[in-house]
Amino acid sequence: MDYIELDQYVSKHVCEKRLAHCRSTALQAEELLTRFEPSLEGIAGRVAGLWHDVAREWTEPQLLDYCLSNSVHMEPEEMRHPMLLHGAVGAHLLLSFVPGTEDSLCTAIRWHTLGSPDMGFLGAVLFVADYLEPLRTYLDEDTRKALLDKDSLEEICLEVAQLQLLHIRQGGKPPAGSTLALAEFLQKGGSFST
Repeated sequence: MDYIELDQYVSKHVCEKRLAHCRSTALQAEELLTRFEPSLEGIAGRVAGLWHDVAREWTEPQLLDYCLSNSVHMEPEEMRHPMLLHGAVGAHLLLSFVPGTEDSLCTAIRWHTLGSPDMGFLGAVLFVADYLEPLRTYLDEDTRKALLDKDSLEEICLEVAQLQLLHIRQGGKPPAGSTLALAEFLQKGGSFST
């Protein structure tokens, strides 16, 4: 898988601001992967981070139509709020663009927005990296540092899931079932160990 080709593809399909976010997420994911699982190749984190928002600028009807046309599984929350489908569409696009892409990479991209107990180690890395990458403006540097100072990926992931759930509830929306399941999985000591 040629990272430069993937970067060129993404750069043609997202605006400059989102491209900067994708590249920053890629670097953050690579750092997390290197820190928590040095035996894995950091390139997987970079690819996941770079590609995760490739479909984020699609319209909701485009996302929904793509999923229906390609039999892409949709969670109830995603059907109600199709913008959440950009991860599922991105994962499917990657598999189409790079046949033979590892399942762990597609699963990570698929669940990067809502999170899931089934997202795997790389999924947890991407879920956290997308939330914490340095260009995000909703986190101050002290909060970001405090999250990154936690001892395990699972601790960081649980905190990120709880922050997302709090944000959703404060907005008066029901939380996604997969995000709730992720938080419960981690609260009970669940692990993404490879």
